[in-house]
Amino acid sequence: MKKNSLQELGWALGVMLLPVLYAVWVYQTLPENLAIHFDLSGKGNAFLPKFLVVSAFPIVMMLLEVMIYWTTIAKDILNRTFKHLIRWIIPFSFVSLYLATIYRGLNEEFDIRKIAAMVVALVFIIVGYYLPKKVQENRQPLNRKLAYLFVGIGFLLFVIAIFCL
Repeated sequence: MKKNSLQELGWALGVMLLPVLYAVWVYQTLPENLAIHFDLSGKGNAFLPKFLVVSAFPIVMMLLEVMIYWTTIAKDILNRTFKHLIRWIIPFSFVSLYLATIYRGLNEEFDIRKIAAMVVALVFIIVGYYLPKKVQENRQPLNRKLAYLFVGIGFLLFVIAIFCL
């Protein structure tokens, strides 16, 4: 790995560590079991002990981030902006959803659906933006109509998350 790639990986892992420090700080006030999956009404329907949510889940996500960094180095990605975007989408999503999960454990009234829908909407918009662009040497970009569909679904989901949830 190049020095700047290792530095960027270090920054990404550091950003992912910040919400874990918050979770450790409020650990005593968290309920014994935290909801990790929610139904459409926003009620938790899958639970894990708080120890696993606070410790094991961040480790798994950080390992996933290391795998993504290795993949972006192993595959030659032409568009540097796309490469950085791919490298930072997991830390951004993790920080948003992990903090929402911890805060939901502290406050039952918090509606986590809005945060989750906005993160998914942003991923759809970003993917739709890069679908018609050439990002790898041996691959052709996808159809522009498919990109418009992704961006449209992303904007619709974002509007629904803000105004309807």
